[in-house]
Amino acid sequence: MARLHQRFTDIVASDHRHGGHTSIEQEATRLAAEALQLQSAGGASQRVRANLYATAASFRSSAMWAAIDGRRFGDARNHRREASQLAELSGDQAIKFRIWSHAGTMFRHMGRPTEAAAANDVARSLGLAHRDPLFASLGLARHAAIHAAAYDKAAARRSFGQAEDAMGRAALGEVRARSG
Repeated sequence: MARLHQRFTDIVASDHRHGGHTSIEQEATRLAAEALQLQSAGGASQRVRANLYATAASFRSSAMWAAIDGRRFGDARNHRREASQLAELSGDQAIKFRIWSHAGTMFRHMGRPTEAAAANDVARSLGLAHRDPLFASLGLARHAAIHAAAYDKAAARRSFGQAEDAMGRAALGEVRARSG
């Protein structure tokens, strides 16, 4: 499991350096299959199975991001579908947020702002986005980008301001956690 988590870190770093390459997408897809193979080996506790599903969903989400970055939107939609199913099996809200937030970005790049907003709304409606101001801030910032792409300056400014407010709450929470 630790090896898979390290590979996930490596995939994300590679995507940051090289972005959009099919080799990143293929490697992430292969690693998702490896996580699922471990899950199907049997004998694992529910917690371990959920963690493996979340890991597989994370890899598929990375494959989706690489496909988005490479403008391979058909492949990105397929990865989103697979990632969403795996995320549901895991019950992990952070990966669900990531997948739907990425889907919003995908639709924004495709010039489909209504679907972008709907996907981002799914991410923002998760309990995690209501409890954690960092997730709230990210969701609001991506919403601002969707509004900007649709040339709605007022809504973009409003969402960006809300994102800044949420980030301020997150920073204040970190200060309290360190001093408490």
